[in-house]
Amino acid sequence: MDKYSWGGDVLLSSDSGEVTTDAASRIDVSARNNRGGRLTVNALAGRADLAGRVDGAASGRYDAGGTVVPYDAGELVVRARQLLDFAGLNQRLNSGGMTGARTFQISEGDLQIGDEVKARRVDISVDKGRLTVAGRIDASGEQVGSIRLYAVMRCR
Repeated sequence: MDKYSWGGDVLLSSDSGEVTTDAASRIDVSARNNRGGRLTVNALAGRADLAGRVDGAASGRYDAGGTVVPYDAGELVVRARQLLDFAGLNQRLNSGGMTGARTFQISEGDLQIGDEVKARRVDISVDKGRLTVAGRIDASGEQVGSIRLYAVMRCR
């Protein structure tokens, strides 16, 4: 009998600097017949630059109390002072099947969103900057999705 596991947890964290992955790197939290894992990136004092491939697809279905539903794909959580190449990162996440959830908490700088964000659950917050949606955020799918956007302007 085969047993399957979820995609696991990956944590990349820096207390005082940047978190950077090389363009040739690959992080894989995908799963077969189970839910995808979670990649968490903490660079609260610096920049996050995830230039490599990120895989988080999930396959299979399960019985959720009488209704058979697909397993959730992987989840990305980024907390950083700044995030480099937002559009490119989201395009790579889409290609890698990381469409379960995306959370971005950016503490400094402006963020412009085009048509590149696709996930069942989307949470994006920008402190001390402008958040502009100039396209479509896609939370569609077989199960209900959610989109939450926050922009906070701090005054002295």
